[in-house]
Amino acid sequence: MNSKNTIIQQTKCWLKSIIIDLNFCPFANKEFKKDSIHYVVCDASDLESSLHSLAEAFIYLDNHNSTETTLLIFSHGAK
Repeated sequence: MNSKNTIIQQTKCWLKSIIIDLNFCPFANKEFKKDSIHYVVCDASDLESSLHSLAEAFIYLDNHNSTETTLLIFSHGAK
């Protein structure tokens, strides 16, 4: 199992090499450079826990004005 730091680094690499470099999202590069993206690894394997993590991400965004967006990373994928 990958550590959360490894998963976040892999996600940042994907974000840069795919989303930003291929210009899928014209807004992503600015926030990536500003480091205003919050990355959260969710280890939940059930819907209720996953939704709880999503709600926590919303609360985090509400309480951190310098954070532009959150990438909620589901380490176990979707079932």
